[in-house]
Amino acid sequence: MINQNLYKPTAILELLNRHGFTFRKRMGQNFLTAYDVAEKAAATVDKTCGVLEIGPGHGALTAPLCEHAGKVVAAELDERLLNVLKETLAGYDNVRVILADAMELDLTELCREEFTGLTPCVCANLPYNITTPVLTKLISHGGFRTITVMVQKEVTARLTAVPGEERYGVLPALLRGRYTARVLCDVPAGRFYPPPHVDSAVVTLERLTPPVVPEGLWDRYARVITAAFAKRRKTMTNALTSAGIPNAAELLTACGYDPRIRGEMLDAADFVKLAERI
Repeated sequence: MINQNLYKPTAILELLNRHGFTFRKRMGQNFLTAYDVAEKAAATVDKTCGVLEIGPGHGALTAPLCEHAGKVVAAELDERLLNVLKETLAGYDNVRVILADAMELDLTELCREEFTGLTPCVCANLPYNITTPVLTKLISHGGFRTITVMVQKEVTARLTAVPGEERYGVLPALLRGRYTARVLCDVPAGRFYPPPHVDSAVVTLERLTPPVVPEGLWDRYARVITAAFAKRRKTMTNALTSAGIPNAAELLTACGYDPRIRGEMLDAADFVKLAERI
């Protein structure tokens, strides 16, 4: 049974004080106090899943994940939280807490070593300061069936953006090559301790079967997208030329596009066509 003290600010403060922990703003530490939100996020996985959690904090999401998943690997950057997690997760035998920087993790090796016989997934309350690079890394890896994350509400608007919308850019274009995005729920700032200055939301990315981007084409696909949005007001001809891709106008014409088109009007399948021609 879940320890409800994990979601009570007074109990959280007492727990942290007992372990001599103080919050560090630069690490984006805002701990979830909403059990219903944690349960909703954790319910995106089941006992067939091996789950990577990034930034477990004091374990408010980790505990429900242990209830739902076959195995949980929680990667925590702050060494001071290891003893906190040892206490709050003491009742679970299907969790491993590791001291690690998410951006330094070898995801392929981690899945091979930790999740044999299980379906790899991600579920995390991501620190705001690393949201974009971590999501880019997870999407580019492509090996996770679902990626469920708590992020700033503004980020969910980007993740669900479609071509032609102002928020459409590198991250949603990359995402649409492998995943679909669905918002599960909003999470007001007051449901964290300490409360951040912005509201959040939980969004789940579900892997497409088959993916839009063919096997082996991802690096070129990502290269074209990065070039397309490096300068938003540039035409694709100028954007590709600036990225060192030769004969850009001819390339676009051969794929059936006006050389004056801009990147924000292209979807994943369009970027695939361009990548295949490079």
